Amino acid sequence: MLGRLPELIDPFHLASRGEQLSGAVDVKRMERLRPLLINESAAVQAVLDFSVDDMAQPIVHGTLAGELTLLCQRCLEAMQWPIETRFTLGLVQNQYQMDRLPEGYEPWLVTEVPTSLTGIIEEEILLSLPIVATHDDDSCKLLKTAVAAPAEEAVAQRPNPFAVLKDLKKS
Repeated sequence: MLGRLPELIDPFHLASRGEQLSGAVDVKRMERLRPLLINESAAVQAVLDFSVDDMAQPIVHGTLAGELTLLCQRCLEAMQWPIETRFTLGLVQNQYQMDRLPEGYEPWLVTEVPTSLTGIIEEEILLSLPIVATHDDDSCKLLKTAVAAPAEEAVAQRPNPFAVLKDLKKS
């Protein structure tokens, strides 16, 4: 079992030393993510490798894994959403450095040191979530109910609004 990650870190110092951080982060600590969740007792496992690349750019290679309980926006029931994401961040301190970040790196703008590790992990989780959370078609209770009611019967019972035009065409 991995331990808990620290809340505040100096990412530039960790990158210069080639450190690795691994552990769990409680979603209770994530203010922007919590409103999207049904159950806040989950934890996300993170492995973060800090280093400096060949161009002297401080970077972070990270992986996140876990499972969150979201609200299906179709049937309004709880659903499990697996989190499995990988990312590579380039550490920058200003817009100038951000504009010159090598391709393939997402920017991590560090405006103060120490900085919140939970904040960047929360950001990566939010980026990995769907725009609209829904069960797959086989699992959604609302779709199962809708499919059970035959659509053909509903169409057959309604009068055709163009039936009057049929009689006009004959005369």
